[in-house]
Amino acid sequence: MARQNMPIAKSAINSHDGKMSYVVIRNPVNPFPLTTLTVEPSVADLNNPALTFTATLVKNNANHAIVKLVAINPPGGAVNPIDGILSITLVDLAPAIPLVLPVTEAPVDYIDDPAGP
Repeated sequence: MARQNMPIAKSAINSHDGKMSYVVIRNPVNPFPLTTLTVEPSVADLNNPALTFTATLVKNNANHAIVKLVAINPPGGAVNPIDGILSITLVDLAPAIPLVLPVTEAPVDYIDDPAGP
């Protein structure tokens, strides 16, 4: 239950070139396939087109998928936004024609942390 008049905690995505972050995608309605799920390898920020991420599915179960993002930022960290909207696409490879599983746009906050993992 949300409490009024309290600070709100949020996670942040590291936008520094080559740095990792993770996103958890929840699916409370239709179970994810357990062995044939993957993620499109390129993730775009709809508000900051020069900033992209390489995506890898780390693991998933029926209701959660964990996606690792590695920032691809122009040389010198030319893009330094404070927030954005990620467009992530999951794909089920089981059918003869892979099935795209739309994911809601993901609002994110960014931190530029060169010392991060």
